[in-house]
Amino acid sequence: MNVVLKLSNRQHAEDLARRLVQLTDRIRITDSAAMDKKGCDDKIPYFVIDDSMAAACSSASALLNVIRARYTEETGRRLCCAADAGPVIIGAGSAAGGSGTTAAAVTLARILAGRMDGETVLIFAHRNSDGMRYLENIGGDKRVFSSRQLDYMLTHDIETDITKYICRDRYGPLTAVSAADPRLLLDRLEVLYPVEAAVLDLGSRGRAADCHIYIETAACGDLRAADFETRAAAPDAAGNKIFFLNKTAASGRQGRLFCLPEDCESFRSGADRSMEDRGTGIGTIEIAMDGLFAAAVRKAADEVIAMMEQFRYK
Repeated sequence: MNVVLKLSNRQHAEDLARRLVQLTDRIRITDSAAMDKKGCDDKIPYFVIDDSMAAACSSASALLNVIRARYTEETGRRLCCAADAGPVIIGAGSAAGGSGTTAAAVTLARILAGRMDGETVLIFAHRNSDGMRYLENIGGDKRVFSSRQLDYMLTHDIETDITKYICRDRYGPLTAVSAADPRLLLDRLEVLYPVEAAVLDLGSRGRAADCHIYIETAACGDLRAADFETRAAAPDAAGNKIFFLNKTAASGRQGRLFCLPEDCESFRSGADRSMEDRGTGIGTIEIAMDGLFAAAVRKAADEVIAMMEQFRYK
């Protein structure tokens, strides 16, 4: 299928084309100017992506699903995609720091790890992440290297034993730090483990386009929180998005809006003070997996698992 990009923002078009090519090599990308000059081969089905279509699909993965459905409808064949065999990537991000993305990502990864047949990977994918303080009893002699060290090794392909960069949280997920390109790390991990799901803590500067499913978080009191319920219920925003509203007493939800309670009992200081010993000045935080916070995330996990099915062609 020939995909024609008719976007007003040239940089956006280039980024989108690059991501679509990464997902599948079965489509040909053409910009609208080239199509106007040369036309399009009538024998090749084509799909026009304009600004409204790009805005309706919050990620390249969601857009690819629309293209695949069109391709199947017109040709009767399935458009192969790199994501078919790889893990489903779930990103948690926010527009402002301190919105609770790390706590949500850690809790969700632990829940998925207990329900997936394959491995669940938890990656702290932003440079300012203090995610490791949430991991209790990771134990052993393993040391989680800094994001800068790991990125250098991955980018230069000079490290063969990738297992030294990961730990296994006692609840199941494999955990690691990678700030530059989590996909590089996933490619290496897939060689060693049957990875089924990858949860990325993207922080406040995450890219939704890098994820199949995107979770946006906001803290109650954040000025952006006022329109969360409306956005969660909007058809054009709910394609592959889930919304977490943190620190709220509300228990209901609208669309894909999940309200996570402010439950102080769910978060307590851990016994492991190794982070302080390293001179960081912070200790560990335990997340009670039997608390109200985890119970609310479990409801969202049901939604995530249901959404994961759309990325698995049978």
